[in-house]
Amino acid sequence: VHVPIMMLLLAAVLQLISFFVFKREISWIVLGVVVFGFLGAYLAAVSTHPHVGELPEHAQKVYDAHDMYAMWTLWLSGIAVLLKAGSHFFLKRAVWAEGIVALVLLASAYTVSMAGHHGSQLVFIEGVGPQGKYLETGEHSHEH
Repeated sequence: VHVPIMMLLLAAVLQLISFFVFKREISWIVLGVVVFGFLGAYLAAVSTHPHVGELPEHAQKVYDAHDMYAMWTLWLSGIAVLLKAGSHFFLKRAVWAEGIVALVLLASAYTVSMAGHHGSQLVFIEGVGPQGKYLETGEHSHEH
């Protein structure tokens, strides 16, 4: 889960920097970083996300918010990959296209930050996960 947080925040910052310096070089870096951020978000949200059992009411609300922000992050980072690739390869980094990429990356940075905030609240405040508390185990752990 730490990979998409780091990569998507870095991609947003680098995209903003690319408006001022090393435009072509940073554009390549942003493209690579956002691809890894998307892949990390996919793995965190879909492939490796632990499944929880019944939660107390407040913890369930936090979990639902965490899940919502994780899905928004996944979609926004995927869209950012497509937009950045389109801007970089087909539109030759047109300023308007790079601006749209920056907005989507900033939105992705926000949603991944909020997913991380709610995830840490689940672990450190609500106690979900430490020592397996509230986590599904065994053959039912991959059902939704």
